Amino acid sequence: MQDFMKKPYSRTLIWAIAFLIYTIFVSVIDNRAVVIGDYSVKVGFAALNGWFFKTFGTSGFFEVISKLIGVLCIIVAALWCALFVLRFVQRKNIRRIEKYLVVFLAFLVVLGFLYVFFNVVKINVRPIPEADGTFEASYPSSHTLLILCITFVSSITLPRLIKDKSVLKIACPALRICGIVGVAARRLSGGHWL
Repeated sequence: MQDFMKKPYSRTLIWAIAFLIYTIFVSVIDNRAVVIGDYSVKVGFAALNGWFFKTFGTSGFFEVISKLIGVLCIIVAALWCALFVLRFVQRKNIRRIEKYLVVFLAFLVVLGFLYVFFNVVKINVRPIPEADGTFEASYPSSHTLLILCITFVSSITLPRLIKDKSVLKIACPALRICGIVGVAARRLSGGHWL
């Protein structure tokens, strides 16, 4: 097991398997209707999610914070893509581009696919209905997916690009804090279940 954990993508594989198992749990454990105002919504972990939503409700302030951090993450992802394009233009061959940039670009493509996929596939829906009474997909939160992936992967990748330790001492923790605040704000906004 120790040899497996030393391989580069072993932790990613373990987290992916944990996500799949948790997704199955969300789909089958205590999956029943929760009443919110005039609406009834079927949701996994219904007792826990219903209690949490009734206890904390919604917050426009945290909605704005989470959306601002989401926009910041899109800008960060665009900067990584711009760097990749710049390197490609300079070097005219994808094999001459740093491996971490190629991997990061592939990661962004997979992230984009997952973002769209989980907005289409409804495992759980939001606790708050849209104006027309329909419910958008809620699990996993595409905002949370975007925020966590961009901030944490950027904080891991940035030291390969920037060698100045004083910049890294500020930038990497700032990215991680942004990720944590963004996820907490998304949850406290009331736009998703616990």
